Amino acid sequence: MTIFSAAPGAPGRRRLRGVATAAALVLPLAGTALVGAPAQAANDPKPLAGAADWVAGQLSSGGLMVGPYGNDVGLSIDAFDALGVAGGHAPQRTAIANAVASGTNATDYYSYTDSSTNTTTYYANSLAKLLVFAQANGYTNGTYGGQNILTRMNDLTDNTTGVVADSSGDNYASTIGQAYAARGLTNAGSSEASAAVNALLNQECTAGYFSLSLSAAGCTASSTADTDATSIAVIQLSQLAATPAITAKLNTAKTWLASQQKSDGSFGGGTSTAASNANSTGLAGYALGLLGDTAAAQKAAVYVRSLQVHQPAACTDALSNAQGTVGYDAATLSTGRYNGLGNATVLDKFRRATTQGMLVLGNAPTGTGPVSTTDGFARPKAATTISVSGVAPGDSVCVTGPGTAKLGTAGASGTADVSVTAPKSGTASYTIVDSQGRSAAASVQVLQNAKFKTYVSHKRIKRGARQYLAVKGFATGEPVRIKVYGTTINRVANAQGKVSLSFKAGKRVRKVTVKVFGRFGGVRKGAITFKVVR
Repeated sequence: MTIFSAAPGAPGRRRLRGVATAAALVLPLAGTALVGAPAQAANDPKPLAGAADWVAGQLSSGGLMVGPYGNDVGLSIDAFDALGVAGGHAPQRTAIANAVASGTNATDYYSYTDSSTNTTTYYANSLAKLLVFAQANGYTNGTYGGQNILTRMNDLTDNTTGVVADSSGDNYASTIGQAYAARGLTNAGSSEASAAVNALLNQECTAGYFSLSLSAAGCTASSTADTDATSIAVIQLSQLAATPAITAKLNTAKTWLASQQKSDGSFGGGTSTAASNANSTGLAGYALGLLGDTAAAQKAAVYVRSLQVHQPAACTDALSNAQGTVGYDAATLSTGRYNGLGNATVLDKFRRATTQGMLVLGNAPTGTGPVSTTDGFARPKAATTISVSGVAPGDSVCVTGPGTAKLGTAGASGTADVSVTAPKSGTASYTIVDSQGRSAAASVQVLQNAKFKTYVSHKRIKRGARQYLAVKGFATGEPVRIKVYGTTINRVANAQGKVSLSFKAGKRVRKVTVKVFGRFGGVRKGAITFKVVR
C-alpha cells in the first residue's frame, strides 16, 4: 500500500510503500455522531489516550510531523485525524491545521513542477485527501494554500465517469483517492459529486471488497481485494448521507471485511502488506466499529493494544520513554524494545503505525486487575510460569521477583503467562503490576526430590474391607495423584503436608500397590503394598 506523503511519482520525490496504509481518514471530532458508532462505556480509555499523547509529542516546533526526508504533510494529516478520534489535544490539531495551510506545504504535497519544462502535475490522491482535511478545518471552496483546491479537484475528476486521475504523466490515482474525492466533492456541493460517488460505489466488487486499482469500468475480473482500500472506502462512505445504494454497498463491505479478520483479531492489508499489522487492523477495526460490528472492533483493538508500549516502570527497555506508541507488528515492536527509536526510519515506522493503529483503540476492553492463578510450585532453577488473569486483553503486565523483571502480554481472555526462573531452594515472592498500576502477588515454592512416607491401616486386609491410606511429606497445597486399582484419585495436601484416602479392598486375593505422586511425579513420589486375603 502506498503512502502519498509527497507527490507520488514526482521526480526528485520519494514514494513510500509498505510500512503503512495509504491516506488520512479526516475523521470527525470526538463526540460527533458516527454511523453505527459503538458505545464506549465499557471500554478502557487509556490505550487510546496513551497513543494520542505520544502522537501529540511527535510534532515539530513548526506543527508538522517530520519524516526521514523532512516535513511530512500526509503523516501530519494522519496525526490530526488520530488526535480527533481520541479527543482533546486541540492545540496540536490547530498547529497541524495552520502548518499545512502555510507557505508551500499544501501545494508541495499535491503537486510537482518540473523546472526543465515548467510543467506542473497535480496528484488526485493527495489533493482529495487535502480537500477533506481542509474542509474539516473550515475551508469553504475558496483559496487554500494559495490555490483553489476545489477547482483543482474538479479538474481531476472526469465529467462523465466521475473517476479521478492525475493531471499528467503516470497516473497514480487509486480507489483511496476516489473515496476522498467522493466525500470532498460532496461536502463542497460540487457538480462532480454525484458522478464521483457513483464511480466509488462501482469499484466495489460483488463479494464486498474494493480493489486499490481504480478503473472507469468499476470492479472487473482483474480487481484484487484490498483490505486497506476497502476500509478507507467504508469510512469515507459512512460519512455521506445514507442512500439505498450507499447503505447496500456498506452492508456488503461490512460482511466482507469481517470475514477477513484473523482469529487473533488482526487484519492484513494489500498485496504488499498482507501479513497482520497494526495499520490495517486499526483501519479495518475502526471501519467495522462505525458499521456497528463492535465485537470485531473489540477484537481488533486487543490485537493493536498487544503491539502498544505501555509497560509498568519496573520492566524497562529501549521503548520505556515511548509509552503509548504502537509497533507495526510483533517483530517491529520486539526490535524497538531492543534498539529504541533513535533511527529516523524506525521512528517513522512507529509514527505511521501509531497514527492509524490507534484508531480502533477506543474499542479496547477493560480488565478487573491482575490476579495470580499460579499453582505456586517449581523445580530448582527451572523455568516456571506465573499465570495472571483479570488483565485487560492486550495489556502488559510486569512480573518482578528475585533477579527477575519480565514483561508479559495478556491475550483475548485477559490472561498473561510469564516465564520466570525459580531459585535453587526456598520460596520466591513475585509482584505483578499491570500498565494501570494495579498489582497482585504470587509466590513459588521450590520442591526438591522426595520419597513420601506412605502408610495403610492394614498390611493384610480381608476382601471388601475398608482400607485407610495416609501420606505425609508434601508441601502445603501441593496437588497429589493417588493410583490404586487402576484408578487415579486427585487430592491436595493439607496445611500439615498430609493426604488421606479411604477405599474398599477388592474382592480378589492378591498384592495391591498404591502409588502416590506429588507436583513433579517423576521425582516426588511414594508407594506402599498391602495384601488382600480371604
